[in-house]
Amino acid sequence: NEYSRLFHLINSGDNVDSKMLREALDAGKIELEDYIKLFETLDEKKDIIISHLSQTALNLHDKAEDYSKDALTGLRNRHSLESSIDNLITKGQYETLLVMFIDVDNFKTVNDTRGHEAGDEALVIVADVLKDEEKRGGYACRKGGDEFLFAQPVLEQDHKQPLSSISERIRNRINKALAEKGFP
Repeated sequence: NEYSRLFHLINSGDNVDSKMLREALDAGKIELEDYIKLFETLDEKKDIIISHLSQTALNLHDKAEDYSKDALTGLRNRHSLESSIDNLITKGQYETLLVMFIDVDNFKTVNDTRGHEAGDEALVIVADVLKDEEKRGGYACRKGGDEFLFAQPVLEQDHKQPLSSISERIRNRINKALAEKGFP
């Protein structure tokens, strides 16, 4: 097995560098326990374990991030938005929560006449507008297909403008961005 081969190389005095050992570990050719046995001192073993745990934590964080985002648009997915809204409700730092359901007009026509690449481009344009709106404290997600959700907490002092003006601003920005790229 790989562990025996590496152990034999080390004991024979052949040059085995830590990169080669790390690659064998990462490729699953040797187990972490066997990898650790190849090192002499407790400090070396401790450093290896800490390094491995840190890398594992980073990998898990990256995977969790990947699973919470829509691959095409980079927006939160529906489950991630639900979690964000739950956190908002729990904190209760706002008076009203504006929730918009956004369905892209003529999306099927764009897909049918211009192809799925054009449809994807239209979805990314909508997502970019919603990402920009998030800077105002909102939360956007792609629900699926051509459907998006946008949640905007509204504080008491923000009630100067009607809630309909917020949704109208977002709708107008989306329509303008799509029209600038030649979408109906």
